[in-house]
Amino acid sequence: MDDETDTTPEAEAALAVKALAFLAGNERHAAHFLNVTGLDAADIPSLVKDRDFQVAVLDFLLHNEPLLLAFAQSEGLDPKRIWPARDRLAGEFSQYGQ
Repeated sequence: MDDETDTTPEAEAALAVKALAFLAGNERHAAHFLNVTGLDAADIPSLVKDRDFQVAVLDFLLHNEPLLLAFAQSEGLDPKRIWPARDRLAGEFSQYGQ
């Protein structure tokens, strides 16, 4: 399966990690993420594999449409894929998902 249709937990987690890398690649976005979450940059490595943290990363993108669209474009993804991926990662049913 390609990344656009892979809905395995591993694929959703990988998407969140890509989103985190996208945020980290821009000093302003990274600082805003840290400010909103109250985390310190030193906390991030120990949280990367944490499912709740991964959901929080996707939530951050979903609450900022321009940022969401920029991330989706950078990954060649349909931005509509992010919300259901977030919900699946969180173990929730999505009214937007498949």
